[in-house]
Amino acid sequence: MDMDALRILAERGDVGTVVATLGTTATGSVDPLPEILALREKHGFRVHTDAAYGGYFGLVDNLAENARSAFSRIVDVDSIVIDPHKHGLQPYGCGCVVVPRSECRQLV
Repeated sequence: MDMDALRILAERGDVGTVVATLGTTATGSVDPLPEILALREKHGFRVHTDAAYGGYFGLVDNLAENARSAFSRIVDVDSIVIDPHKHGLQPYGCGCVVVPRSECRQLV
């Protein structure tokens, strides 16, 4: 994610929800979730985390520091999507949207 571009948009008030990806399918890229959450505190947008592919990698202990830092903050997002049929080893297609805070459930 281009944090400079996000910062500019957030300062203008043009952001309602940011979707941060934790582990893309093609490259395993991880967005800087701690930085995104810091901007949320300042500008008040929602943060959704797409962990459909990479979410289960949060369980391993050999992640790079930037990835470990991002996964450690997943508890602070407004909603998460994870697909157990990918790295959760489920033999059939399934997906989950998790909304940990009740005040955010009306937004899903």
